[in-house]
Amino acid sequence: MAPRRDLPLHRAKGTAEGGFRKITDLAQAGGKWDGPSRASALSSPKGAPTTTEVRGERAETLQGQGKAPWLASWASGEHLEPMARKLDLSTWERRGHFRLFRDYDDPFFSLTAEVDVTRLHTASKADGGPSYFLATLYASTRAANELEALRLRIRDGEVVVHDVVHPGSTVLRPDDTFTFAYFEYTGDYHSFEARASTVLRRARRSEDLLDPRDDRDDLIHYSVIPWVSFTSFKHARRLRGEDSVPKIVFGRHFARETKRYMPVAIDVHHALADGLHVGRWFEAFQALLDDPLTFSGEDTSGS
Repeated sequence: MAPRRDLPLHRAKGTAEGGFRKITDLAQAGGKWDGPSRASALSSPKGAPTTTEVRGERAETLQGQGKAPWLASWASGEHLEPMARKLDLSTWERRGHFRLFRDYDDPFFSLTAEVDVTRLHTASKADGGPSYFLATLYASTRAANELEALRLRIRDGEVVVHDVVHPGSTVLRPDDTFTFAYFEYTGDYHSFEARASTVLRRARRSEDLLDPRDDRDDLIHYSVIPWVSFTSFKHARRLRGEDSVPKIVFGRHFARETKRYMPVAIDVHHALADGLHVGRWFEAFQALLDDPLTFSGEDTSGS
């Protein structure tokens, strides 16, 4: 699904609606901007600087690739507030469901199911094959981006829809503690893996305090429990505020007869989605895992 071109995905807090941080802010972060990149499904609006930034690292500007990363917040020390378009509740077919479930004390429901990872597991073992973790992260996020229901969020009592959502995941560090890492979703897998690998390396050696980025709702929260092939999962939650970000957990993959399976748990806000939508997400995720072109490096997302 191609996004709307008239709305930016992010804006800097404290700026005018739709505005971006000045180019001088990028310079302070160690980056540069030599002109606009070609507009694409995941780029900023025409003329806006495009950069990937990680705190303490030089900001890099990627031009002319059509998959330009959105402005990250770390290098400048300021977070970016994601932007989204408001959904017209008066014409939304689920407006009654939204009004019913939005005031529940715990409006999230969870489903756990197994996905067949046989092909991906085999491919990840081959020389030059995809990273198993990053491939599952990519495919599940791509499946979520294909479904509007998983791009809906509650903000100030209204429902907004993001054109693109991005994965954020727990990452284990050498001292057996975990940190959070945030990745930019792109339709091209090789581009995604290259950038995500850099983010992973930095996260594993970081000593930063946990940064949950509660000010961002254009995310999907991921966790990985590679030690347990679980059959259900419950998240720790703060039952206040307007948290409506889906949460996905990958478990330990295991062999059954001639195939390998991985348990996956997903939590979604019932005011925004139903079991039907989660079922469609599982179907889309499985189809991507089964398709050899998914991790070929070609952008087959149709965006």
